[in-house]
Amino acid sequence: MHHLALQKRALVILAGILNTRNIPNALLFTGQAGLGRADAALFFAMAQNCSGNREPDSDYQQMLGPNGPCGICRSCKKILSGNHPAILHIRKEGVLTRIGQVRDLIDSLAFKPFEGKSRVVIFHDAESMNKESANALLKSLEEPPAGTSFVLIAPDRAMLLPTIVSRCQEVRFVPVEQETAAAFLEQETEIKPHEARLYARLSQGGLMQARQLARRNAAARWQWLVEALAKIGDQSPAHALMLAQVLSANKKRFVEDLAWIRLWLADLLKHRLAASPLPEFTPDPGWSAGHLLELLEETEAMEHDLSVNINLRLALEVMLLSLQRKHGKSGGRPFQAIG
Repeated sequence: MHHLALQKRALVILAGILNTRNIPNALLFTGQAGLGRADAALFFAMAQNCSGNREPDSDYQQMLGPNGPCGICRSCKKILSGNHPAILHIRKEGVLTRIGQVRDLIDSLAFKPFEGKSRVVIFHDAESMNKESANALLKSLEEPPAGTSFVLIAPDRAMLLPTIVSRCQEVRFVPVEQETAAAFLEQETEIKPHEARLYARLSQGGLMQARQLARRNAAARWQWLVEALAKIGDQSPAHALMLAQVLSANKKRFVEDLAWIRLWLADLLKHRLAASPLPEFTPDPGWSAGHLLELLEETEAMEHDLSVNINLRLALEVMLLSLQRKHGKSGGRPFQAIG
């Protein structure tokens, strides 16, 4: 079963649109990464261009109804492989979708596609459009060329200009329940039940991300990370500096590490305030609710700062040395040699 099949509400909306054959000028797929938004955009484009027999027993038909794609005709296969000329993918260059990309797209839309029933433009990371790029796209969203429609993909509508949102029909993709995600992982992979529960929790209901974590055996990284932080008070300041060096070596990986740290701190705070049971494999260093709240705020601030050019290693050194001093057995003598 494709993980997108669990997005029942979104699929019902898309199936209804296909049944009416009244395709909106622009759809906006919102929700966190890993919920199947890009796959849904691709399958929706396949349905509009499918030239094969509609097979009710196919996975695509079960997800998108009787007017879903067959998945096996020449058109469907070309779209799945990324080689269909009528399906245009717009992706950010660096951190932005640039106005030059939007202008090139608009120029290309002036020509009719030489293949396919419908042209579909899929804007990945639509939130990466700056104001200039978004304004350049407005007229095309409102009055696209005949036979052309748009699918914009973004985490949240609030990240787009209101003028863009007003021209789109939103379809929301939501995280699945962690128990459902764990059961799906157990069924689709060979991992153990406790690992499935951990990956479902770390991915926060994003099944694609949970699958990727399972393939990477990310449980080992999670266990090392939270245990290293929980025991930092037992270590020397030099150890804290070394840990900062290790964590800051790979910024992309640390983005994930930081999300896990925030989740761990939130679980500890919830446990402290509501006396709720801690999830499996969650070490408890015994920090107070007040200190956990401070750490959560620091973590969220660091997540924000990662989007700009901060000195990640220095920021980590400051945070980890503060942790070590506050909870160290040596009584917390000042340590001045910061980077």
